[in-house]
Amino acid sequence: MPCVLAVGLSYRQQGFLRPLEALCLFMGAILMQSAVNALNDYADFVKGTDTLENSPDASDAAIVYGLDPKVARNRGIAFLALALVGPGLGAAYLAGPVPLLIGLVGAVVVVFYSHGKTPISYLPLGELVSGFVMGGLITLAGVYLQTHRLSLFVLVQALPLMTCATG
Repeated sequence: MPCVLAVGLSYRQQGFLRPLEALCLFMGAILMQSAVNALNDYADFVKGTDTLENSPDASDAAIVYGLDPKVARNRGIAFLALALVGPGLGAAYLAGPVPLLIGLVGAVVVVFYSHGKTPISYLPLGELVSGFVMGGLITLAGVYLQTHRLSLFVLVQALPLMTCATG
């Protein structure tokens, strides 16, 4: 939805779309979401939060399919690397460094959402951080990719998505 909102806001502003930039946006968002899912599954399994007996998610690949947790971790890292090398560098080539920098902030949150001494997901504001990145930063980067203009008002327009992305 943040990608769709970004494309819609951009079209409303300028009356046309940039297809390659939209492709970078959608692919980057899909790869980053895949990365956070894989890394979160890995962290939950390793920390014992999710086990065969108490798994809250029937689609958790590390548990349901007996996937080696390290494979889930490595896939998460690979998704992050692919997001940087493909859509990230493509966006920087097409629109300059701003969308790449926004994406790098998102990548840092992806890693620390489930990892580190105190993961972001364990903090009282963890879901708000997640909503800001998923609903706000994706939309901000997408509008910039399309318009080549940075407008923080986009974050206000994305507030409904930020609150939906929190849970």
